[in-house]
Amino acid sequence: MTDTHAPRRDELRLYSVFRSDIPLTREAALALHGAGYAALAAACDEARARTGTDPAAGYDPMVQPKVVLRARAERDIQDVIGQLESEGRLFVATEDDAGRAVAVHLVPCRRADLPPAMARMQLFSNPSALIVGEPGRACRADIAGAPPGGLDLKVAAAAFHPDDVPLGKMLAQVGHAVWTAACLLPRPRSVCVASLPLAALPQLGRMVGETGGPVVDAGRTVFDRPTTTAVWTTDDHVPGWHGPEVVAALPRTFGLPIVSEDALPRWEDIGPRV
Repeated sequence: MTDTHAPRRDELRLYSVFRSDIPLTREAALALHGAGYAALAAACDEARARTGTDPAAGYDPMVQPKVVLRARAERDIQDVIGQLESEGRLFVATEDDAGRAVAVHLVPCRRADLPPAMARMQLFSNPSALIVGEPGRACRADIAGAPPGGLDLKVAAAAFHPDDVPLGKMLAQVGHAVWTAACLLPRPRSVCVASLPLAALPQLGRMVGETGGPVVDAGRTVFDRPTTTAVWTTDDHVPGWHGPEVVAALPRTFGLPIVSEDALPRWEDIGPRV
């Protein structure tokens, strides 16, 4: 579950930054942001292998929050990247096809340990450039550094009108699904997100079996009761999955090279992106 208790100021949280000024569909935003979580999990794996220490030690994804912050423009997110690089922090950054930084994911930390550029950002709610469509579409983001033959990860996310549930809430919910899957299963090559009606998710969550699972929000903030907000699976064929498999091939995630050089191998040591 997520949001199972009011967060304490000194607890570990999984912070990310997402731009609000780039026109994206809801599904594209969720897939792109979710791919950042998968790349971050891979970066943590690499760091553990190299250093013997766990960058996510002490973080419990079932009870500790995932917080999405808003970058209003390219300059804001570049400030974050510059500060994280100067501090030698482990993070991943996601770029679009035009080379614009769209998202940043940082390993779990306390709020007091955020770089100044992140600490002054507001929570992400709804972007100014969101393209709203009908539920049923799907979008995919490919993940750099994923091994050939890795599993494709599918996430069904609850579809809401922007006035009902902020997209920032769903970014965190899909992030929970991707982080859980990436920590339990071999690295995915891509994250594919489809928006489905909220009422369809509980049954879908029961159908995925051992190949996936649901994300249940505790109902302490946006929802008034425990609510299934997303379902993840690595099955090729998912019962109840509606809409096209891929509407658009989204930009790559360039997380692994954009980290502290002491934490991870160089890009050429990882291999080509898929």
